[in-house]
Amino acid sequence: MKALVYPTWDTLEIRQVPAPTPGPGEVVLRVAAVGICGSELEAVASRSPRRTPPLVMGHEFCGEVAEVGAGVWEAKAGDRVVASSIIPCGRCADCRSGATHLCPDRQVFGMNRPGAFAERVAVPASILLPLPERVGPLEGALVEPRRRPTTRRPSSCPSRADPGDLGRHRYFTSTWPFIAGCRPQM
Repeated sequence: MKALVYPTWDTLEIRQVPAPTPGPGEVVLRVAAVGICGSELEAVASRSPRRTPPLVMGHEFCGEVAEVGAGVWEAKAGDRVVASSIIPCGRCADCRSGATHLCPDRQVFGMNRPGAFAERVAVPASILLPLPERVGPLEGALVEPRRRPTTRRPSSCPSRADPGDLGRHRYFTSTWPFIAGCRPQM
């Protein structure tokens, strides 16, 4: 498959790389769209130690499930999804309290695992959210569903966007209303 690879300092190249395969609990996404974050531009420009080559960057993305690994029940082939940019451990005190973005053992796409500047990317199924049909891939790539504090659920927010619908995905509950078109009340 093709990928934009950061093979060495100051260099980005489009290359053929091996396609990922889903491990247990993972899916492989066919990337529909990926954003270029300012942190990625800064990393290349400043030789950031947080993104040491060689690697494939890209942490703001969405796509369609192409393959499903063993033990995955949250997603099936053909599902349109958006993925969190971080992969929390799920075991530490921060994760258990819902502050997964503070997990000391978290992984980040395009930093310490292959990112989505590629045709396909392997993603833990536990960090996926469905992407509604009315949301296009370009908008979906910009969701980056990390836990971000919001105020309260607006009264204009439709009940179908109830964050409680996400069940065990509590670290997405503050972002999901935005996907559904809701905005915080100030």
